[in-house]
Amino acid sequence: MNRSIILASVLHGLILILVIFGLPQVAPPPLEVKPIIEVEVITISSTPNAAPNNPTPAPV
Repeated sequence: MNRSIILASVLHGLILILVIFGLPQVAPPPLEVKPIIEVEVITISSTPNAAPNNPTPAPV
């Protein structure tokens, strides 16, 4: 009976050591979250808003 208690304790100790030291190395590193860039979407109309540039002709 003493032998089985010792064996069970050793196995539980090995599992505990594996959980403490081994599992953090098995998990992949956390992903880096890139900053969000806000973009404003605009519509381009067929008629421009700017006034046409009509220069006055020079006198002759």
